[in-house]
Amino acid sequence: DVVEGNTKPLPPIVSGVKASRDLPERIKITWNKSPNKDVVYYNVYRAVTPYLFYTYLAKTADTNFVDVAGKDGVARYYKVT
Repeated sequence: DVVEGNTKPLPPIVSGVKASRDLPERIKITWNKSPNKDVVYYNVYRAVTPYLFYTYLAKTADTNFVDVAGKDGVARYYKVT
């Protein structure tokens, strides 16, 4: 006999990700809390263009993160998993 075993499904994709556009020298990223109780932290990634590789930035249990840009007029792109 052949049986199939499966692990539990992946948690849903992080939703509601938004980034501020008006803070001095920093960008605040916010997102919705996962409905999945197994999600205990989120990973935040950043890139300088939406098309290049995203670099790991932080791990947080919160539903927000503040990226210090160090100067005004900076544009960055973010992903949260």
